[in-house]
Amino acid sequence: MENSKGGVRYPGWVLVAEIFGIILSLSGLYCGVSVVLMPEIVDFQSKIMPQMMEAVAKNMPDEKEKGNISKSQFNAEEFSLIFKPVSAGLTGERAGFKRWCYTSGGLLVLISGLYLFSSIMFFQLKKRSITWFIISLSAMCLYSGVNFVFLMFSGSIIGIGFAAGSIISFALNGVLLLVVCFSYKSGFEDNSDL
Repeated sequence: MENSKGGVRYPGWVLVAEIFGIILSLSGLYCGVSVVLMPEIVDFQSKIMPQMMEAVAKNMPDEKEKGNISKSQFNAEEFSLIFKPVSAGLTGERAGFKRWCYTSGGLLVLISGLYLFSSIMFFQLKKRSITWFIISLSAMCLYSGVNFVFLMFSGSIIGIGFAAGSIISFALNGVLLLVVCFSYKSGFEDNSDL
């Protein structure tokens, strides 16, 4: 597929699919790394919470001022205990939380890497590149759907938040998959490099 100037002529749907594929795959890589790091972030926050409460207590006024509480009314230890159930509710305090984060995040990084590779390879306009692109889009849709179902039943606030992201990912990648499947023409070169 060359134009009159000897350059490659891309159909409009191919350019749109390539650009969205690259954007969505980079977003998936970022989210995958975030999920892998989530247990460490939550542990770090729970460790610094008592120190933060002590710093808040030090900066409080000695006497009660218009609607503010005073140092004598504020107990940093009791206040930090309030956040313990909040932290437990965020993560679900289940043994499987860390394992889920590492497994799910690692799998998302692998699928997003394949997705990025196939999106870049899609620029070549070869039959195998569209096959790889469709496979990676299908894998991302499957991952997002399974992840959504798992997260909805996780019982954690973080899980439900990530479930919203999974359903958005499923919708965007599903629409892109439909566009590619219905717009695919046999104008791609038959070259079985990959």
